[in-house]
Amino acid sequence: MKRLFLIVTTLAIVCAQALAQSSRESRQGRAGQRRADPITGRIISDTGQPIANARVGLNSLARSSQGYRTVNADEDGRFRFDDLAPGLYNITPNAAGYTTAGESTEPKYYRPGDNVEITLIKGGVITGMVTSPTGEPVVAVQVRAIRVRDGEGRPVRSQQQPTIDRQTDDRGVYRLYGLKPGSYIVQAGGRSLYYYSTQFINAYAEDVPTFFPSSTRDDAAEVTVRSGEEISGIDIRYRGERGHAVSGRITSALPPEVSNSYFPVLLVHASSGFIQSQAQADFRSGNGSFAFYGVPDGDYVLVARRSGYEDQKGVSSPRIPVKVKGADVTGLEVKVAPLGVIAGRVVIERAQATDKKTKCEIKRPLSAEETIVNLRFDDNEKRDDLSSFYISGMRSMPNEKGDFVLYDLEPGRYYIAMKPIDENYYVRAIKLAAEGQSKPPQDAARNGISVKQGERIADLTITIAEGAASLSGRVITSKEGERLAESLRVHLIPAEKESTDDLLRFYEATAQGDGSFALNNVAPGRYLILARAISDKDKDGARPLARDPLARMNLRREAEAANLSIELQPCQRVSDFTVRYSKSVGSRQ
Repeated sequence: MKRLFLIVTTLAIVCAQALAQSSRESRQGRAGQRRADPITGRIISDTGQPIANARVGLNSLARSSQGYRTVNADEDGRFRFDDLAPGLYNITPNAAGYTTAGESTEPKYYRPGDNVEITLIKGGVITGMVTSPTGEPVVAVQVRAIRVRDGEGRPVRSQQQPTIDRQTDDRGVYRLYGLKPGSYIVQAGGRSLYYYSTQFINAYAEDVPTFFPSSTRDDAAEVTVRSGEEISGIDIRYRGERGHAVSGRITSALPPEVSNSYFPVLLVHASSGFIQSQAQADFRSGNGSFAFYGVPDGDYVLVARRSGYEDQKGVSSPRIPVKVKGADVTGLEVKVAPLGVIAGRVVIERAQATDKKTKCEIKRPLSAEETIVNLRFDDNEKRDDLSSFYISGMRSMPNEKGDFVLYDLEPGRYYIAMKPIDENYYVRAIKLAAEGQSKPPQDAARNGISVKQGERIADLTITIAEGAASLSGRVITSKEGERLAESLRVHLIPAEKESTDDLLRFYEATAQGDGSFALNNVAPGRYLILARAISDKDKDGARPLARDPLARMNLRREAEAANLSIELQPCQRVSDFTVRYSKSVGSRQ
């Protein structure tokens, strides 16, 4: 017994020493990594009440980040994320039956130390029954709602918008809840849009999808829902038509890291731009084959694409037209080629202590890793909806040294669209090193960046400076009884004519329905101000008007006629500024 006691005691001491050593190594490892303050917050409803036990996700754009993390909010809707590395994060709350409020085209990012309040609204509900042609319930068929218009009736173009999927019960009844306000088409049958879904293969996976009420996608009826509203009786008479197969293989020679894995392939409706299905080319079996099933007759576009990472370039095929009419389409040979890369550095330019004009009280200086570099298409050629689907490589968060990489770029011309998260900073310069040491750097803000197939462009420098100003206020009509235009933008144009081609001195913001506007992260200086109706061709475009030379000239001409200017000092905050809008001139104070 004594011997047994000694053995147990010895083992306990050894285990304790091992645990202590492990703890020391863990602490030392963490000490070697920079850690920042926590991000805290609260999830509430639009009535101001806390949403208890909401699931809150946190994600960083940094490729070396800790990955996606989740916590549960407490009974008061509060949450907290600790042990964060410096950088920017986005937050995705999830509560059953709720959805996010508003229509955001860009994700919102937060810095460690921020306290966040996020409002969720009650989602809409669509419910109904799926029956066979003979009136029998169709059990365990996948039903999904695809949002085609937002709450304001505008077409939804983004391919990355999630769909809501549910199965019918033993009565053939389905219920889709947590829907954002807007218009939807409702689909029964067919494969899931996403190959990683647990419902990717089911008893109805190879059927042609049936859309409410009992139609093809082209003739599908739209169902409009509002926040908290339930739309019932959306019954679908299931057609049960067997679809066709579209199959082929990727024939290009690929590097080992690609050829030993799966390769995503998309099939997209040519007319609507929405995804019919996703598949994967299987390189692990050695032939790179892929197949789509349950495809109805119609015109499609096929593209195979795999994202790059670190030193690995992404690869993609061109858009391949596919016509399905009464038979399978087989034997497609798809060739892929490397995509382009833009690499560079973000530099933070601090205000000099001797600069008396810069009176900024910056309590928390911005770091390079707290910025987001966004890339936008600059050429005038029309981009298809797949371009908006493949945007992950066109957004990058720099590391602590400011270095960033933008991946997976198709051939074309691009420009940097960057807005610092801190209102005290503005983008001062975007320069691209020229070939040859004797040549000065190119103004990439004005000229854009041209990328060839598989090209790697380096030495792009983005300079962010302290001392940004802001201007906010309201647009009103110049004549009593006159109404504002339905869609207005407020423009700032540099007053100095020598700055006509300095695109970083042009700013624009869309006015809200009540005429209010806000322009932030503005470089100090003197500006002309213009309120201008948005033309139909510019309503859906994210491309700033000033990027077009002719439009830039017209902006200056109209602003000079309006004769309204302002001098913005470093870190000045101008509010309650009034701009009078006139249909004939543009704007007047």
